[in-house]
Amino acid sequence: MFFIEHGLNLLKTGGNLIYLLDNSIYETSAYYLRKWIIENFQIKSIQMGLANFENVASGQTIWQITNIPPENNVLIEDFYQHKIQQINQDKWLKDMECRISISDSNSILDKLTQNQLLVDYFPKKSIRTCCMLLNLTEKFLVTKEDYQRDKSGLIMPYLEGGKSLSSPDKPFAFSDYIKYDYELQLRLSEEIRVRLEKEGIKNKKRIGLGQLEIYRSPKIFIRQSSDRLIAKFTNEHFMANNSLYVLTPIYSNFRKEDWEKILIYTERLLNSKLYLYLADQMNIIRKNLKQQPQIKVSDLKRLPFWLDEKSLFFQKVISINPIDRNKIDNLIYKEIKFTNQEISEIESFSLLV
Repeated sequence: MFFIEHGLNLLKTGGNLIYLLDNSIYETSAYYLRKWIIENFQIKSIQMGLANFENVASGQTIWQITNIPPENNVLIEDFYQHKIQQINQDKWLKDMECRISISDSNSILDKLTQNQLLVDYFPKKSIRTCCMLLNLTEKFLVTKEDYQRDKSGLIMPYLEGGKSLSSPDKPFAFSDYIKYDYELQLRLSEEIRVRLEKEGIKNKKRIGLGQLEIYRSPKIFIRQSSDRLIAKFTNEHFMANNSLYVLTPIYSNFRKEDWEKILIYTERLLNSKLYLYLADQMNIIRKNLKQQPQIKVSDLKRLPFWLDEKSLFFQKVISINPIDRNKIDNLIYKEIKFTNQEISEIESFSLLV
């Protein structure tokens, strides 16, 4: 992204530049660049949702920028969503990551703005990635027989993204077993460091098994790449690759004896039609043309959320057995006091995904 900054710094006052950019400009990694541009330059127009180049994996976007202080609205067009809008670019500075998007007035979102966020109930590293083993996973895998003989609790079934978690209502699918071998992790990390130093490469690669306590505790696994939120609770011991996030209450103030109920409640809300709708409207699921949908931990944390263990709503949600997702949806609609029109909007959206 250096060429963008360099070009704008060379631009005379009142001068214009038009950039044809990769959609990575909208990723978290480009936050500081977006913030710098929004604060210091007038963005005249942004065109999003383009995918006009053959054999190019990502989509494109066009930004027209003028070297004057920002004072006018930005004309933003999203060709993918067939939307066009004029927006004051200062609005994007109010977002934690300066996300650039078209926003519509939305009574459904308005009813949830007074709620706390998911991160308020599950702080710090309560939501995190699992194993990060690069291409060295095989070195940690063991046999099913090893798992059956194991008395240490360090060998567990190994979950792998959508292959293992296709639906919240289906059992986890897995074929491999993995050992939480911390000594092996340290040894392999050191081997990588030494090899890269010999090649003159600054060591940025790390492998990690994650935190053992999380895998042994009640938890929720969440798909990282999906066009909808897919979350599944379990109190069994599992490890997983970095295509799954894990949500755990070990950093929360909940009593340990309540963890299972808390997580069942949380999983049922996350899999509801309301949260499917919220994930789309709030850009929690990042959808770019020619790329797989992606969900980031930082985005998950900002979902509106409410949890009161003593409330009748909480008790009703966790008491539904066997699970009936439609009943949970109806409980949510009643709790938030959605109108028939708002319910219809949520239900209609769920049919499109």
